Order: sequence, then structure tokens, then C-alpha cells
Amino acid sequence: MVRIGKREVLVVLLLLGPFFLMLSSCQKKDSAAEVQGIFEGESIFVSSMVDGRVDCMKVQEGQILHKGDTIAQIDTLMMTYQLDYIKTQQETAQTAGVVSPSIQTEALQVQITALEKEVQRISRLVKEGVLPQSRLTQITTQLEAAKAQKAAAIQQVQKKNSGSLGGSESLDSQIAQVKEIMARSTIVAPTDGTILTTYVHEGELTGAGRPLLKMADLSTLQLRVYLSPEQLSRIKIGDKVKVYNDMGGKDDRAYEGTVSWISEKAEFTPKNIQTSSMRSTLIYAAKVLVPNDGYLKIGQYGKAILPPLNDSQRESK
Repeated sequence: MVRIGKREVLVVLLLLGPFFLMLSSCQKKDSAAEVQGIFEGESIFVSSMVDGRVDCMKVQEGQILHKGDTIAQIDTLMMTYQLDYIKTQQETAQTAGVVSPSIQTEALQVQITALEKEVQRISRLVKEGVLPQSRLTQITTQLEAAKAQKAAAIQQVQKKNSGSLGGSESLDSQIAQVKEIMARSTIVAPTDGTILTTYVHEGELTGAGRPLLKMADLSTLQLRVYLSPEQLSRIKIGDKVKVYNDMGGKDDRAYEGTVSWISEKAEFTPKNIQTSSMRSTLIYAAKVLVPNDGYLKIGQYGKAILPPLNDSQRESK
């Protein structure tokens, strides 16, 4: 049996000391390169634009929708009745309100034609000296009065027709409004995504602005992390980082993420980080886009491994 003396142990420790220091330094550097976060999704609320009863709800939670897919149909029966009533009013106004100016002034035109012939006849007689000039002046005055009367009658008819046409145009506007409301009664998906939560069921009443459901595009999730000033120097927007979903160790899955956003302003450590040494630390929020293979879930914890410091960054430290 070989006995090892204290001197030999001391020599071994002296030889291995730099190795342990280097290992400790590497571990410290690796821990500084790891940041924790939570997976998030860009969720949106799909709301009704009109009041009414939900006649048909064609979707359910977990269903994948494409942009333009029908989600629900709001009752349009009352709007159909309103549209029919306005159209009836418009037809009545168009048939009863518009009058032909020529028909209304037909009698005046006959009078004007007769007076014009009489003016020509009296003009010849005045030239021949048979009738005095006053007689021509009298008949000419009558002709001008008849023409003025006709012009006034035409103006009055046109004014009346204009009012009728204006009423018809106003009804056109009302019809367009009702049709637009009926079109908005069909609720469609504004974008691609998966339904996370439904708030209204078929047969229930809803109102304009009330959410019908919440949906999100789960094909790509965001890992929101918080960086210390030292970690901030390791990455920039557009960098690729290794991301892991936190499934409890051996079940962690690796992904490649892309840094999509880094906050321009520092903030205090979030309340869910409860260590006393970090409560007053200023940090920077960042988002990492991660393609979802179906295993990532909103609210799930994850971690990102930041790239190592380059030579210039190490020298600056």
C-alpha cells in the first residue's frame, strides 16, 4: 500500500489549482450566457361589429383558422325588414315624385305659340297703317308675360323634382348603410391562427365591440427574456441563439431562435424574480422568435443560450 504524504498532496493541489480556477471561470461564463424566459404568442381578440343574436358559431377552441374563414353569423332578420321598407319608400318616391316639365307647361306653350302668330299678324297691319303701334305693344307684352309664366312653371317643377331625387338619393345612402351592417354581421378571421378561447356561444346575444374569441398564430412563438447589462453586450437584433423549452431536464427540446427585439430602455427586475440581490437590478427586455414544432406552448418556460463574448468584448471587460 502506497502512502501519500502531505507534501505530495500539496504538490498535487498546486498543480491542479489553475485547472480548477479555469473550470470555475468557464462555469461562471456559461451561467452568464444563459437567460430564462416565458414563451408568448401574439394574440388578438375578434369582436362583433354589430348587435344581435349569434345565429351560428362555426368554430371551437383549438381550431386552426385561415384568414377569411367564417367564424360566426349574427342575426340579420330585423335589418332585412328595414332594407325592404327603405326600398319600398324609394320606389314610391321615384314613381310619384318626378314630373315632366313639358307636360306641366303644355297649356302655356299653346298660348305662347298663338301669341307669337298674333304678333306677326299685327306687325304687318301696323306697317300697313291699319292698326296703331299701341296694339302691337299690347300683344307683345302679353307674349312676354306668357313666356315668363312658362319659365317660372318650369323652375318650380324642376325644384320639386330635385327634392324628390334628393330624397331618393338619401334613401340610396340608407340602403348602403343597411347592406354594410348586414355584411359586417358575418364575422371572419382577420388572420391565420389558432383559437385559444371562445367567449360567446351560439344563441347568445352579443354587442358591437364585444369579443367573440381570442386567437393567436402559434406557428412562431416569442421567448421573452430579460438581460443584464453584461448579457446585453453579447447579442444584437438578428442574432441566432440556441433555445430550449423547459420540460424538466431530459425532455428539453432544442430550437434555433432569432433575436427580434431588444428594449431601448432599462427597467427594474420583474416582480417574479424574487432574489434580494436582483430586485434593484436594471435589466433589458428582449424577444426571441422561435419556430414552433407543436411542442411549444404559450406560458411555458424556456431558456436561451447567448453567444460567447468575442475577443474585443473580453478586452473591454
